[in-house]
Amino acid sequence: MKSVHRYLQQATRGLWGQKRRDAQTELRGAIEDKVYRHRLLGLSETEAITAALRDLGSPRSIARDLNEVHTVPQMLKIMLLVGVGATLSFQAAAQVPTVQSAYLPSDVQPTCRFSTPQERSALTTKQQEETGQNLKAQGGSQQFLENCLSASLKGRVLLNVADLMTALRAGGIAVPGQDDGLLMTVQDGDVNIVGQDFANAASPLFSFTGNRTVLPGAVFLVDDIQGQRYLNAPMVIPFLKQVLEQPLHLNGLTNPVLSVGQVNLQLGSPAAPVQATDLLAFALLDERRVNSALPLPVTLSVLNQSSLPVSHSPRLTIKGQDGELFAVLQNSARLRGGEVDLLSVQSLSRSGLDVLLDRSRRPLIVGSVAAMDAATAQGKEAVIVYRLNASDLRDLKLTLVPASQIEVQGSL
Repeated sequence: MKSVHRYLQQATRGLWGQKRRDAQTELRGAIEDKVYRHRLLGLSETEAITAALRDLGSPRSIARDLNEVHTVPQMLKIMLLVGVGATLSFQAAAQVPTVQSAYLPSDVQPTCRFSTPQERSALTTKQQEETGQNLKAQGGSQQFLENCLSASLKGRVLLNVADLMTALRAGGIAVPGQDDGLLMTVQDGDVNIVGQDFANAASPLFSFTGNRTVLPGAVFLVDDIQGQRYLNAPMVIPFLKQVLEQPLHLNGLTNPVLSVGQVNLQLGSPAAPVQATDLLAFALLDERRVNSALPLPVTLSVLNQSSLPVSHSPRLTIKGQDGELFAVLQNSARLRGGEVDLLSVQSLSRSGLDVLLDRSRRPLIVGSVAAMDAATAQGKEAVIVYRLNASDLRDLKLTLVPASQIEVQGSL
């Protein structure tokens, strides 16, 4: 593409011969990697190239950095040349502030105990038998307790509000009401909004709607962790869609980069990773509330990444490229007496998608919510699979995957 060629020429201006060719090869590899990742999120080739070049930043800045590497004294030059590839990576990374993440402390503190005789008496005979079988499978009561106490719990992932607001403000994006804020109070069941700084006020519960008067609108609650405000990570896209007008794009699967207009933010940190699939599932849930054309039921609950099975459950095999995004809708919760269907967003892995289903029954692959309702009425497990185009977070698109293109593996 001409735009890539022009970018490479500008970014390596001032270098000559083999040095310039080496730098262009390194930089082209970085561009191709970013283009590939953007394509996985549904962008066209042209859109992905534009996004990749935007991620890398100004070619003039890269040219200046590379020329500094090649014009310092000889010994330092040799040391820095080893890091030319890192120089290119740092150039992009330095422009992306991180919104730190954390788990809610109460979510990661295990509560391990056996049910009381009174609790067990309330179970059906079948449930009591299943409980006994599960204990036996885990090596008995004592082993069950040891496994429980040593379990690595994850819980909800939250994002630091101050990091989010600071990064947006540094990028020139003014969030409506950010300075005088919106604090939620509840009186006699009514939600009231009062002026308060969103990131730094003393109360642990906040709401932000972009409306400086009393709601209507969604309420975004914030938890307090060691004196700092944290927003439930899946709420970040609905929140920004409501209070801002800039285009929103997501790049990457774990701790993804969120683009808000021209501002890029990395969401999440290694200690509490943010999964793009969870963000997109909640974005679909939020979109369905206002967009009846989206082919999803009104009553939905999200299965996040940690809820999906690692083994034992069936897998859906679909032709596609690993990393391609799909939305999976299933009725298993309603068959167990619930009132909602379950929605998950997954990236294709080894040509397969995970589903939380009864291994003993082969699910029906259906093509509409009405067909899923009919299967539910008959007591049959059913699944709908859509390809998800998430290139524009303000205009998420779902395309049905026909049953003829899906195979169920692992069911008995």
